[in-house]
Amino acid sequence: MAFFTVEHIKLKGIAAAVPKSEVSNHDYTYISEQDRKLLIKTTGIEKRRAVKESVITTADLCRASAEKLLAETNTDRNDVQVVVFV
Repeated sequence: MAFFTVEHIKLKGIAAAVPKSEVSNHDYTYISEQDRKLLIKTTGIEKRRAVKESVITTADLCRASAEKLLAETNTDRNDVQVVVFV
């Protein structure tokens, strides 16, 4: 496992971007209805956000949240040393 340290930084904000469309976990067709119910019961997740393939990428969402964060915190992108993407 790699570890690193970046000196003299501060966290100025956190941003997120999610797709607009929602998909119901009740609509999974590749698992049985019983398995869908168990999935929802054990995770507590009935809906999730999703995009159509090749329309919006993870990088697009990352960029959108980064642009918003830079604008909201009035930060010059040249001052950014580290971006944490989860």
